[in-house]
Amino acid sequence: MKRIDYIKKDDVCPISALQADYNYLPEEMKRKIQVISKLEIDYLTELLLEVKKKDI
Repeated sequence: MKRIDYIKKDDVCPISALQADYNYLPEEMKRKIQVISKLEIDYLTELLLEVKKKDI
């Protein structure tokens, strides 16, 4: 089962919610959010490069 199958219509991504409140988070949480955000960006970059390579 794909990850998208677990997401319901009105669900909120916890990482996105934390990113929205980033300026109000404790420093340790900010560091963790930065790490997770970089992972998401890297994943998306790989996905886009793969799509471009396959000319989809």
